[in-house]
Amino acid sequence: MSYLLKVGAAFAAISLGVVASQILPRIGDKPDQAAQNLEAAQAGVEAESPPARPRGGDLPLSHAILRDEKDDDSTEARIVRTLAKPTTVEFVDLPLEDCISFLKEFHNVNVWLDKGALADAGVALDQPVTLKLAGVTLESVLHLLLEPMELDWIVQDEVLKITTRSWADRHPETRTYDIHNLIEAGHQQEDLIAAITKCIAPASWTGKEATAGISHTGGVLVIRQSQRVHSDIAHLLEELDEIAEAREAGDAGKEAKTAAFTVRRIH
Repeated sequence: MSYLLKVGAAFAAISLGVVASQILPRIGDKPDQAAQNLEAAQAGVEAESPPARPRGGDLPLSHAILRDEKDDDSTEARIVRTLAKPTTVEFVDLPLEDCISFLKEFHNVNVWLDKGALADAGVALDQPVTLKLAGVTLESVLHLLLEPMELDWIVQDEVLKITTRSWADRHPETRTYDIHNLIEAGHQQEDLIAAITKCIAPASWTGKEATAGISHTGGVLVIRQSQRVHSDIAHLLEELDEIAEAREAGDAGKEAKTAAFTVRRIH
């Protein structure tokens, strides 16, 4: 064999050995690892470990509290907003049914009279009513109009329903109230529950026939009550929140010098 042929054969043997060392599995490698090395060698890149899967804590969690979230454009939401609108009435010995009809037309809201419940309670729709008010909310007018007759109102089935107080109390609804701000301001959940149950419709929380209930979980109050009582609870919590914000802003210290206090009537 000539000198040139010997040199060429030696160079080919060296090149073949280098390629084989990259492709064939090394001694002690696992089969899977060897396969990865083989694929990496063929692609001309180093083998990489697969990306880590996200932890369960990084995934979004569903809220644990079930809430009745109504669309702002729904009929019932519009009725609730109407309750805060100013109203002027001048009823002089006007039948109850005519008073309700006037409010229905004045605010362009659907009102439904539960005539069956009213008849069972002995409430006559033609009994005269005298009430003169100007610039008060529709909610206040309804309270003053219905309370003497032991009647009540609820927003249900896309209408403002006029029924008896006993019927409304027997058909409560469950709502949730976020009290994180009040807790951060120093209020205890137990104290808030005591304030609500002792100051707002106290007789409705206890007794054999009571349907109301209240509990707390995770900075949220879960309350089962009639809509009328829910309205009073919302007002109370809102005022407590305003007091907490004023105290944080330093307004409470200024008011303390004048020894001023606020009185509010809860229906």
